[in-house]
Amino acid sequence: MITKSFLSSLEEKISNLGDVYIDMLHNDSNDKQERVKNELQAADIFLLLSTSSIKKSPWVAWEINKANSMNVHKITIDATDLSTCLIIEKSREFLIKAIYDLP
Repeated sequence: MITKSFLSSLEEKISNLGDVYIDMLHNDSNDKQERVKNELQAADIFLLLSTSSIKKSPWVAWEINKANSMNVHKITIDATDLSTCLIIEKSREFLIKAIYDLP
């Protein structure tokens, strides 16, 4: 399960790679969907931590479709059975690779 505490730890470990926006931590807007849209427009990379619960979420489906329509580079990490340390390690590894591969 992805918790705010875990996401705060993840943010701490990847923030030196660039600006980080994590919806669950940073979205204090009245119009949350508009905020996500604006953040995606400014994003180079969209990191999706895939769990069994996201498949049931129309909100996550909207975010994925929006990122795809904006051609934001998407990284998906299957976080279903991974330890939090391994999720963070994979996130850093994949983000670093994506940053170097960006045009």
